[in-house]
Amino acid sequence: MTDKLRVELCERGVGWCDYVFDKGYPLQTLLEVESFIKKNKHLPGSVTQNEVTENGGFEMRSVKLDHQKKIEEAYLHLIALDKKKQELQLRIGILAEQN
Repeated sequence: MTDKLRVELCERGVGWCDYVFDKGYPLQTLLEVESFIKKNKHLPGSVTQNEVTENGGFEMRSVKLDHQKKIEEAYLHLIALDKKKQELQLRIGILAEQN
């Protein structure tokens, strides 16, 4: 609980995390994310429970943007995994035809 709360309904000049979808975005591999989670017990780039409690509060805008960024990164990982799955299915089909 905190006695400080600031709500900004509309803020100019602050964009969303759509830059995650830009070409060349440095997306971590799933192994890097897994290693970070095991070491730090939270997603990279997100607010931790300790940060919330030790500061007495947190900025909702930052948390919301962090969550959107992680959701977008998850979609990129899922798209890449689906492409790999399709490639493997194609290779399995080719190998099955050869036998």
